[in-house]
Amino acid sequence: MPRSKRSVELIATLLPWLTVGFVSCEYSGVWDRLLGLDAVEEVAQRFDLSYAANASAPVYPPDAAWRPLLRLIYRYSNAKIPKSREPKVVARLVVVASFKEPIGNGGAGEWTAPSTPIVMSYLEWPGNEVPPADYRIVGTIGDLHAWISRYKSDLHSSVVDVFMVASSAVVGLYIWIIPLLAIIEDPNFRDSEHSYFIQTVDLASFLLYQHHAPNAYMKANGGQNYFTRLRPILCLCASPRDPDGIVRL
Repeated sequence: MPRSKRSVELIATLLPWLTVGFVSCEYSGVWDRLLGLDAVEEVAQRFDLSYAANASAPVYPPDAAWRPLLRLIYRYSNAKIPKSREPKVVARLVVVASFKEPIGNGGAGEWTAPSTPIVMSYLEWPGNEVPPADYRIVGTIGDLHAWISRYKSDLHSSVVDVFMVASSAVVGLYIWIIPLLAIIEDPNFRDSEHSYFIQTVDLASFLLYQHHAPNAYMKANGGQNYFTRLRPILCLCASPRDPDGIVRL
């Protein structure tokens, strides 16, 4: 077996397993942990709180969620964010609306308005008064949840698209490398009048027969040469040594 064929077959075998592996890692949360999205989701859940001990705690550069959170902000926020300045903190502003309701066993349910703004400050905060020129409202709590979902969707789509393109390329390469052995139009028997493909095969068979044993009409009209005129489009793989690709018994 040629090395090129083995390579294509190996790639064709690996691609489905790579796809399954990617999807499995996706559903098991592996990509979330590697990309830091789990830490950003914790921040989003924290911003949803208004009464718990760690409610609305800001995010700082040393935090695990810092870089992945900035990646989402720079990628999806509609705010005009200066790239020349280094942010110092991402925080949630005072809530637009919230409430807390006991749910039994000493627990409580909280709700914070999704329209509550999220800001990115270029000065240390809290502890300093931050003028408007030194912070940007980059979105809302609802936006943050949407950005997380959108990033996951974009990652899934881009990787799956790559696998699909690669699979198509492998199939095309395989067809180009491996000789065409057979074409199946329909797995069931059918009358040739319902298939142009079968009619083409019938015509080729008829012209081949007339090439070797032409009847009087075909001889009179040069029909014994018609099959030879098909040579530029003949598939010669069945018998490469024969000029017409015919297996002659």
